[in-house]
Order: sequence, then structure tokens, then C-alpha cells
Amino acid sequence: MLLSPPATPPGRLDILASSSGQVRSSLGALPRASSMNGAELGFGSALGIDLQGLLLPVIPLCDLKVDALFSRIDEKFLLPTGALPALLTALGRSHVAVSVGGRVRQPYLSRYFDTLQLRCFHDHRRGVLPRVKVRLRTYETTGLTFLEVKRKSGNGRTEKHRVRVERLDAQGITLALSQLADQVGLSAGLWCPVLDVAYDRLTFVDSAMPTERLTIDSGLGFDPTPGTAFIRSASPMALDGVIIVERKRAHRGTSPTLDVLRQCRAVRTSFSKYAMGMTLTHTTLPHHRFRDGLRLAHRLSRVGYFESA
Repeated sequence: MLLSPPATPPGRLDILASSSGQVRSSLGALPRASSMNGAELGFGSALGIDLQGLLLPVIPLCDLKVDALFSRIDEKFLLPTGALPALLTALGRSHVAVSVGGRVRQPYLSRYFDTLQLRCFHDHRRGVLPRVKVRLRTYETTGLTFLEVKRKSGNGRTEKHRVRVERLDAQGITLALSQLADQVGLSAGLWCPVLDVAYDRLTFVDSAMPTERLTIDSGLGFDPTPGTAFIRSASPMALDGVIIVERKRAHRGTSPTLDVLRQCRAVRTSFSKYAMGMTLTHTTLPHHRFRDGLRLAHRLSRVGYFESA
């Protein structure tokens, strides 16, 4: 369960937190992976895709000697869901799938926060750098919840800060925000929950390059929260028929993963779940900067939003 909008007076810092994170890795061979049949993923059935007969090497997250990439370079790609079997088959030759609690398919639930003026959204729309995103993320498999702040810098690097949230109420969130607010550099003010985003994720690690990770997200659903009552024309929206692939690594550079994505005709794009979700669910918000991304999603999926715009 996620929190309700906190009843806090304007002028104080209400929602924001982080923990310092640096890339720390222990290179070397990955532990031996087991195998999982594609049908066991539960991923293809959710998308209406038959993955029977597909074998993927799988390794538990706890066996990896690589920490999360809290400082990284991100690249995003879009593909139609029909390309998933070919993508997974190609990845299975060079990557291992990461499991948590015995499951490879991980349901994620994020609640994004913004100011009453939607500073985070408009900064992204205007291309302002550096800029931040603030979210409460629940990892449903483990039941853990973190307050996370992602800061995008002018050199294209993403820094992620987070702190675990023990209490999902206004007091617990405010406490989490205050812990590392100065390090993140967020201004004081009222931060409101504005968007819930739910999706399923697969995570892969390159066997020869453990500092690179690849995530595959599908089944995206966007739902405005009660905190967006001040925005007109808000309604839920699903993004069907398309998967989002994100390549995350400590430094810029090429890798065999890019060859795999090219073979699968993945389209490189700038795709923010928060920005796209806000645009899809709040039809009165400016959307010109995201029009190309929306049209691309329409071509790859069943989303007809802004088709004639």
C-alpha cells in the first residue's frame, strides 16, 4: 500500500530522501547460473506470448558481486511485445537473468511526487539540467519500499539516491526525505503524490561484463493519484503492446548488448515513465516535447493517443 497525500504546510520540505550511492563492483566470473524455462517466467503469459521451450540462465540477486548502479549512464529502447521471444533468445546466449525470491519476473509499483507547480514534469519537458525525479518504489517480491531521488546531470549521468521507508505514512515519508535532502539539493515546498506507475520487470546481467545491466519492462499502467485533483482531465491509462528496454552501465561505451538490440530492431529513444505517464493521464498538460515518443509507442503498440495530433 502506498501513502496518501501528506497534510503538511507549504514552505517546509515534505517529500524527499536519499542515500549516497556509488558504483562498487567486484569483477570476475559470475557464479554458476541455473536454467529456467521461458514458460516459468510468467512474463510471456501476461503479455499473451508463448515462451515455451525458451531456456534462460538464471542467477539469484544475492549471488551477484555487483551492487546496484547508483551512478550510471542510461540508454532506453522501445520494442513491440512480439519481439520479446527473439530478444530473450539472443540475450540467453550472453546474459543471465536475475531472480529475487526465486522469481525472475518482478512486479514494481512506483508513486511519483512533484510540486504543486509540477516542477519535475516541466523541467523534463523543457530539457532543464540538472533535474530530479522523486518516487516511492515498492518491490513487491521482497515487500521493501524505498524513497528514491534520481538526478540527471548535464553530462548525461544519472545519480540515484534512496533510503528505505519503514512507515508508509506522512511522518515516515517526511523523515526519509529529510535524511539526505541537502545532498540531493531539493528545494523546500509541498511535494504531492501525482502518479502511480505499475509494471513487470526482467533484469539481465552480461556474463562477461557484470557492471552492465539490462532491464525489460512491460505491462505499464499509469494511474493519477488523489494528489492531482488540481490538474484537470486526469484518467488512468495503460501502455499495451510495447516493452521498454534500458541499458545501464557505469560508463559510456559499446558492448555486445547493443548488437543484440540492433538485431531485434529496438528503437533508441528518450522515454521517461513519469513524463509519459503524466502526459497520457493528464490531457491538459503540454505534450509537444513527448509527441515523437508517443507516436513511436503508437506504432509499436495499440496505443492511439495523440494519433491525429
